[in-house]
Amino acid sequence: MNGGSAVAGLPGNASSGLPLCTERLVLRPFRESDWPEVQEYAGDPQVTRYLRWGPNDVRRTRQFLRQAIDEARAAEISRLQLAVVEQKSVRVRGGLSLERRAPGVFEIGYCFARAVWGLGYATEAVPAALDFAAGRLAAAEVFGLVAPGNEASERVLLRCGFRRVPDPAPYAAWRDGLCAAASVYRRQLS
Repeated sequence: MNGGSAVAGLPGNASSGLPLCTERLVLRPFRESDWPEVQEYAGDPQVTRYLRWGPNDVRRTRQFLRQAIDEARAAEISRLQLAVVEQKSVRVRGGLSLERRAPGVFEIGYCFARAVWGLGYATEAVPAALDFAAGRLAAAEVFGLVAPGNEASERVLLRCGFRRVPDPAPYAAWRDGLCAAASVYRRQLS
């Protein structure tokens, strides 16, 4: 759930091949009816403290959902926003995004409700998204930005095979706002 400039669309209908299922989670396009559960985490200052956006009010959450739904239905997609749904409770517990930043290069972002912190959901969702990016989106590289102090996100990316980029200069165009001082972690997929 981050803003950004559009880049040429993803190949074909990028949302085909969804949902993605893991042992405990389903990653699927957002729905309008998700708004109360999205608002629960998107409106939480603790959840959004390291992010480029938030905390959201109800109006902003509804606006985000409309945008995410419209983007997923578009003929050309530059950003794919997915709801992360807990299979057991069938509740939206977070969100994950893949945004094309250059040919073959995608930025990944994610956030989860505090109620599920420490359960390993991010570490479970990210590999599923990477497989989708490599297979369906022809991604060669995925990178994530980690704001200073966000050690939990850093651990997730390291567990998922990302490595810190020693020279973040090539990623400067995307390190804006709160992420201006962010560390860059990248993973080659091909």
